[in-house]
Amino acid sequence: MVLGAGCLALASGCASPVGGPEADAHRVLADKLLRELRESRQHDSARVLTRGPVELDIEPRFLPDVEALGGLRSYSEHADEFGEDLLGRPQESMPLDLQSAIRSAVEHNYALQFSRLEPGVAEAGVVRAEAAFDWVFFAGTSFNRVESEQISTSAVTPARDERDIARASLGLRRNSGLGGTLQIQQEFQYTDVLTREIGAVRFTPDPAWESTLSIQATQPLLRGFGTDVAREGLLIARNTERDRLAQFKAQAINTVVETETAYWELFRARQNLRIVQRLVDRGEETRRQIRTRGEFLDADPAQVADADARVQERRQTLIQSQTTVRELSDRLKLAMSDPRFPVAGEMLLVPTDEPVDQAIEYGLFDSYQTALRRRPEIYQALLSLDNTSIRRRVAENGLLPLLDLRAQFAISDLDSSFGRSFDEQFSFSRQSWLLGLNFELPIGNREAQALLSERRLQQQQATIAYQNTVQGVIAEVRRSLRRAKEAYERIGQSMNNRLAAAHNLRVLNIQRDTIAVNSPERLNLEFQAQERLAAAEQAEVAALVDYMISIANLHAAMGTALERNGVRFIVPDSGPTADPFDGSAPRR
Repeated sequence: MVLGAGCLALASGCASPVGGPEADAHRVLADKLLRELRESRQHDSARVLTRGPVELDIEPRFLPDVEALGGLRSYSEHADEFGEDLLGRPQESMPLDLQSAIRSAVEHNYALQFSRLEPGVAEAGVVRAEAAFDWVFFAGTSFNRVESEQISTSAVTPARDERDIARASLGLRRNSGLGGTLQIQQEFQYTDVLTREIGAVRFTPDPAWESTLSIQATQPLLRGFGTDVAREGLLIARNTERDRLAQFKAQAINTVVETETAYWELFRARQNLRIVQRLVDRGEETRRQIRTRGEFLDADPAQVADADARVQERRQTLIQSQTTVRELSDRLKLAMSDPRFPVAGEMLLVPTDEPVDQAIEYGLFDSYQTALRRRPEIYQALLSLDNTSIRRRVAENGLLPLLDLRAQFAISDLDSSFGRSFDEQFSFSRQSWLLGLNFELPIGNREAQALLSERRLQQQQATIAYQNTVQGVIAEVRRSLRRAKEAYERIGQSMNNRLAAAHNLRVLNIQRDTIAVNSPERLNLEFQAQERLAAAEQAEVAALVDYMISIANLHAAMGTALERNGVRFIVPDSGPTADPFDGSAPRR
């Protein structure tokens, strides 16, 4: 199974996007984290979950009979009774293994499909931010007729000026990575003087063509200078893309764990249904025995009525169990969103995989370290920290006064022919240049100071949020390990309980078949033993399912749920990154 997102890389591990001066602050956070984990690091060694041995006073030769009365293996030949579906037909079922369920969820889950589009949206934002540094082609044209009068001091000076002026220009312009702009422009102007000759006044050339090629650059020298300021939008857009990719990975992890949890909950419900079905069958047999005794006056009507009530109560539980199986089947369908198994369909999904009673091996510090390197939430917190540092550096630049440099160089030529005018401009016979400075300083500069104060506070908030995220991840790992440890111990204890309850029922069954008189009291003990065994079986199934779910949650807490289930999250490499545990400085 492969999850792809055609966009920039989400660096694996606890890789910080923070660079430059922020690397020192990042190392301080890493050192603080290592101090908090000192105890687990000093005593870090592989451990295997353990539990107490089975301590039952049951002879080994009786164990096969005891195992046949309860436990997962005793239902291998059991036929499920799901009842009727909503259309009034016998319930149809479809076997499904866990890996197929996870594969369907990865491919079809609607929430994951929605999240899968987010990196593409963010990638478009990166392209849009990068486009701010693209070359821009521009062109324009205009025609202007000028008719003006002027004060004439001589009879030879024309008192009226009439001319047609046509202009055209084209060029290229772009923003530089240091905050300035560069423009190359070619201008053409055609002038046709319509004023008639008066006296000795003569306009030449008429009409006239003027060609001008100019290069102009503007560059901030203080405020607005530098790559941090010029590329603020681009850097934040790239971080947004990485954040959406991390969010996509987090959603994939949640989808996989949700599907696995739904699968095991459905297994639990189906197994409970089997247990209740067997309990009903055993209850009916015991009730038959009590009714038989009632015919010989060994059981009074109250005891017979009590047996009837118990069987009816078990049948009621059976109906509820059938409904629970259907509801959890729909929950698994929702997680999968597989078109082969629509939620509106009446097909019932039946798990074919069983929980594995096998101890896991773990290292506490290694689990913490894996979580801090692999959890996408940690990476998102680091991206947020990086965004605040970018905005803070831009705000610091905003405290500087405005000092902009403007430089321009132009060559031109004037001629009666367009071709000669254009060619002769490159002879550099007519040159002009301009160099200027523009200075500005707000009195008090309160806006820039307030913005810097805001950015610093936001950076402190991001630092606190990062530390809170780290603590939350560590707490999740610890909680998952504790629940796995508890569930594994409960498996052993519930197995002992189930064997003891099965042995008790076995003895009562032997007594019923061998003794001549079955008193109502003994048959009542049989009822209680059946219910005790069913409860013990349900507790064992619950412990097994809780153990599998806790392992799934443990891998989710460590950020390794996808790899554990064979889901590859393929992302292009984004370049060198840093590990907070090795002290190396990250590079942007």
